[in-house]
Amino acid sequence: MPCLLRLCTKGLKGFRKFDEIYIFLANLPLGGYVFDALIGFFAPYSASTTPHVETLSKTACTVSIEERPWLMNPFNSVHAVALTNIGELSSGLVMMTAMQHSPVRMRGIPTKFEVEFFKKAKGKVYASSTCSLDGVYEDCTIAVNSILSNSKGVELAKMTASWNIRCNGTKQMGLESKKKG
Repeated sequence: MPCLLRLCTKGLKGFRKFDEIYIFLANLPLGGYVFDALIGFFAPYSASTTPHVETLSKTACTVSIEERPWLMNPFNSVHAVALTNIGELSSGLVMMTAMQHSPVRMRGIPTKFEVEFFKKAKGKVYASSTCSLDGVYEDCTIAVNSILSNSKGVELAKMTASWNIRCNGTKQMGLESKKKG
């Protein structure tokens, strides 16, 4: 009901941030699957693993995939690239959402991925990432960790995405804009 009220009062302008869209859709029947389809439309390569966004907020994201025949390697476990793919998706969603909530205009691009594998991945796999951009007002590089685990909570892998962040001034009216030279 709050989502319907928001839609009626703010229209589509009330949904400019990924977490707002996710919360709105998650409260609708099959809305989570609609959000997943949107992710697949805008990031087709990520859609190849058939990911499901479990949670999304401005500081955390969890994405899951189910074991499927096309994701398996010859060793009867989920392929390393599929695991890296959902780690990238999880870290990317949380970083983009954090940038949307920052008072500073930011742009970012991942420049490096490092993955360390601990155990074979079977069954349902979760990639959980956290990120906070509080206090970031200048260009920098930020590392976002994505922990991959199975349904029993056993850590399978750790992926670190290094993001190159560029700041272009403030978003809020009345505040002095910082221009980089």
